[in-house]
Amino acid sequence: MTRIDGSYTGDGSGSAVAELADREPALRRDAVTDAKHLVFSLQIGGWSEIEAGNLVALQFGIRPVHGGWRASEIEHLRFLRALVETGRIAH
Repeated sequence: MTRIDGSYTGDGSGSAVAELADREPALRRDAVTDAKHLVFSLQIGGWSEIEAGNLVALQFGIRPVHGGWRASEIEHLRFLRALVETGRIAH
């Protein structure tokens, strides 16, 4: 396979691409559920910070608020929910 910079790797069969595609698929899947990434993606798509925060919060089962949610607040609430669900803290 010829790279953009002109160097050559592999036998041209595309195995290098398949190897890269299969590398750690679980990490790629988990990265999409990160609130910061989701809010940022929505903002790039034209949503305001308040709208994006509330949409991501709704996705995670958190009610929207007038001032919107910051990604850090959403992640903190998800962390607390996980602690309660695993029985590490009482509610």
